[in-house]
Amino acid sequence: MMVSKGGVKSTDRYREARDTLNKAKAKYKGAETTGVAHSLGGIIISNLDGIDKKITYNKAHTNPFTKTPGNETHIRTYGDAVSFLSRGNKHTHNIAGGDITDPKTWLKSHNTDNLKKYNYKVPGT
Repeated sequence: MMVSKGGVKSTDRYREARDTLNKAKAKYKGAETTGVAHSLGGIIISNLDGIDKKITYNKAHTNPFTKTPGNETHIRTYGDAVSFLSRGNKHTHNIAGGDITDPKTWLKSHNTDNLKKYNYKVPGT
């Protein structure tokens, strides 16, 4: 899926996630919400308002000037090309895996199996 020029908030997937979150918040008034997502889902969760705690992994990141929000923990694998531009953000945790200069490792670096492989524990969980 390609994110349009209007950004992730202009996509059907974002709108569907926003609407689903709003329905859940209406049903479970006052409940704390946690969003957990990978890749495209990660950038959607990152942009959604109303989520108390966000955990993203190798989220799609296209703008190096966009900062990771304070209520989000973003984990990225060192060799992942999709999340490369988020590597220096304050709330981004870089873990081992792959080599950003070697395209042959990019797909393996993007895989969620790396969390288990490198025994990563999300801070505060």
